[in-house]
Amino acid sequence: MKTDSLDELFTITCWCGHNGPMYSFYTTTMGGELPDGHWQCPKCGRAWRIEKTPLIITKWGTLISEPNKIVFEQAHL
Repeated sequence: MKTDSLDELFTITCWCGHNGPMYSFYTTTMGGELPDGHWQCPKCGRAWRIEKTPLIITKWGTLISEPNKIVFEQAHL
């Protein structure tokens, strides 16, 4: 299981209302690990990934970022 001290500082709240530490959303309902960047609620099984959008650099050197997108995935067992 991928855990470190930061995982205990941050929690995730699922759409079903379940709230838990980040590391509890890294695994499938059967205990296997999910691919990097994928999340799954241990209570309801809803799965998603965060699709990061690329940064745009203007000719003046300003960084512009579009909001990241949440893409719902098929749940893993």
